[in-house]
Amino acid sequence: MDLRIMQKMSELRNLLQESSFEAGDEHRQHMLGIVDEIIDSVDAGHVSQDSIYQSIIHKLAQEYFRIFYVNIWTDDYVAYDPFDPHAEFDVDHIEHDFFLQSSRAMFDTLYEEDAESFFSGFRKDKVLQSIADHGEFSLIYRVKHQGGYFFANMKGTKLENHPDHIIVGVKNIDADVRREKEYLINLKQAKDEANHDGLTGIRNRHAYLEYIAHFEQQIESGEISQFAVIIFDVNGLKAINDTLGHQAGDRLIKEACTIICNIFKRSPVFRIGGDEFIAIARGEDYVNLDHLLDQLEYLNIQHLAHGGIVIAAGA
Repeated sequence: MDLRIMQKMSELRNLLQESSFEAGDEHRQHMLGIVDEIIDSVDAGHVSQDSIYQSIIHKLAQEYFRIFYVNIWTDDYVAYDPFDPHAEFDVDHIEHDFFLQSSRAMFDTLYEEDAESFFSGFRKDKVLQSIADHGEFSLIYRVKHQGGYFFANMKGTKLENHPDHIIVGVKNIDADVRREKEYLINLKQAKDEANHDGLTGIRNRHAYLEYIAHFEQQIESGEISQFAVIIFDVNGLKAINDTLGHQAGDRLIKEACTIICNIFKRSPVFRIGGDEFIAIARGEDYVNLDHLLDQLEYLNIQHLAHGGIVIAAGA
């Protein structure tokens, strides 16, 4: 194996050992394993010396759109495109004005809504400052593709033994982002289902207990001083369930819920049991509490006279 190849492999292996380009020792060890695998293949005669460096770069770059090796003083750079079947990582082929040329290239591919944040973040001073402060810089943005878009992540880092250069890579993270979004949506849906009553759609006993725990902290801190807790009980639910069936009982509960929520429009309302509701009156509802309870009482009188729902309430 000639000296030039040995030197390049040694440089690449040192680069991988020093780099924080991908978080986690497991990934770095994986990349080092690729280098060692190719070296073993060369020693066994399975890979030619002339193709070894290209093989290493190609294997490491399979997850990335582009990889750049950038001189931070001159902005000269070497680029590699793993999606170009004819591309080679040629350290002697130097291009110029990395930040300017990269920004120009992004005009045609960057998703319009991400343009402002991308170009604000992809300034040389900000990139280098982020690397100085945090060891790396990272930008997440969307790339236009086939009438839609996908998410990409541009990351860069400086190497300890190569202080004049940074390595920048652009990775497709669309699957990861969409998986995370789906997880958050499912998590929110699960939380909503856990905190909402399936029959009425309002918050349930579990949500009430969470609300009260936070509410008591606000009382102790002095944030809240005026409030009232109103307990409601729907009369006749058991009799309706027994005589007309549970579907009729469910309709009764939903109608009662509508009445309570319409009267206490500015207050959180919870269904805490089969025929029990609670409202926490604050602000305007607290000031007008007597008037609101009078409205409910008037409805009860009308319903007693003409048939309808009767809701007992106490504060």
